[in-house]
Amino acid sequence: MRQTGLVAVVAAVLTAAATAAPGAAAPPEGPPPLAAASPYPTVGAGTHFLDHRRYLTGYAEPAWYEANIPFVDLPDQQIQDVYYYRWRVWKEHLRYTGPTDGWVLTEFLDCCGYAAPYQAINAAAGHHVTEGRWVRDRSYLNDYLTFWLTGPGQRPQTVNPEAPDWAHEYSFWAATAAYHRAQVTGDFAFLQRLQDALIAQYRDWDNHFDPELGLYWQRPVWDSKELSPASYASSDHFGGVHTFRPSINAYQYGDALAISAIARRNGDEKVAAEYAGRAAALKANAHRWLWDPEAKFWLDIVDENNPTHERQQVRTEVGFIPWQFGLAEPADSVAWRQLLDPQGFASAYGPTTVERRSPYFMSEAAQGCCHWDGPSWPYSTSQALTGLANLLDDQPAQDDIGRDDYYALLRTYALTQYRDAGRTSPRHTTRTRNAGSTTDTRTARTTSIRRTPTWSSRVCSACAHRTAAR
Repeated sequence: MRQTGLVAVVAAVLTAAATAAPGAAAPPEGPPPLAAASPYPTVGAGTHFLDHRRYLTGYAEPAWYEANIPFVDLPDQQIQDVYYYRWRVWKEHLRYTGPTDGWVLTEFLDCCGYAAPYQAINAAAGHHVTEGRWVRDRSYLNDYLTFWLTGPGQRPQTVNPEAPDWAHEYSFWAATAAYHRAQVTGDFAFLQRLQDALIAQYRDWDNHFDPELGLYWQRPVWDSKELSPASYASSDHFGGVHTFRPSINAYQYGDALAISAIARRNGDEKVAAEYAGRAAALKANAHRWLWDPEAKFWLDIVDENNPTHERQQVRTEVGFIPWQFGLAEPADSVAWRQLLDPQGFASAYGPTTVERRSPYFMSEAAQGCCHWDGPSWPYSTSQALTGLANLLDDQPAQDDIGRDDYYALLRTYALTQYRDAGRTSPRHTTRTRNAGSTTDTRTARTTSIRRTPTWSSRVCSACAHRTAAR
């Protein structure tokens, strides 16, 4: 089995001791003064391998990082710098709402009219949880999951008329993210208490399920991929129509497996079997309808004027998402050759979001924000990297793509976090043939790469036309 251990993650083990406030003299009587309570979680005793402060030069509140994140030392300086930079972005997007709802994570520092309460947006919530699973203070993500599953995220909304609440405004892999977090924290008790809420979250996608195909549909805009080939081929140029996609079906497949595993931990064998069966059926239907044996790739089916359910013959980066959630079979690995093909997705500052041989490639990208027709989106790159890591680690050895290709893609991903002058900065989208960004922003949507604790960056600017279109 090939391994992708090119980035060594060294968990930080720090010591902390509380000390009493200094005074001129001890009081004549009574107990000694109490030590000031630390705002950070206690770090157990251990061995220091790294000088943590060296990695935090210029960072506000370095004690927060020392108490909460894993520290790494990497041979690639730019990858290392971006690693810590991405932790900074994650922290900057924490927002304390008050004692009732606690902590949330935001997509924008200053947001927009289509956000949930407290400016939270569920489009990247699965990434927020997956990325932050390494944070030692569990209160942040305990609150955040509660917010979406039983709190304000469950309130009705009118932005997306086909979604019952804020937690379904965009595609969201809640159960998968929560389960992966518990595998890191070891706190399965909190996860197991969420079983009923996670089942309700799953079943609230039922209105997106087509029993004829046995698949879920999503409009591209609510899959966070507006202005893309699937929408261009429909009557709604911006947002698209009902589209059977590898993404939403992979998310639901992963969530079904996660719910099954959670139920089994709770001794609920009936639910465990039900959701294992749902996952198996969804996997079979996805392969039947969305895997194209001639294109050797996962494709969309645009459900408009398409009674025979023909696949749209254009490869997009969405076709790599099945590996992120385990939906793909070993024989599907041939699809990854497209990542290395200059007429596929390969590019100096890619990968591209649409294959370069397609007439849709960059067809409208010069017109402004939020086009998914070619420009490289770090958000999608992170999903491809996660899927590639899964392929290399968990599936049989193959000759389609290897660990050196993974490292090259990881390094390209890191470089897309820089402005032209060499300073790290949130990115919206990146041109594919040079390092220039089509849009720089002050905000960042965070994402995750497997086994690289805080890699992130779906970045999106608050485009006026995007808000107006909703």
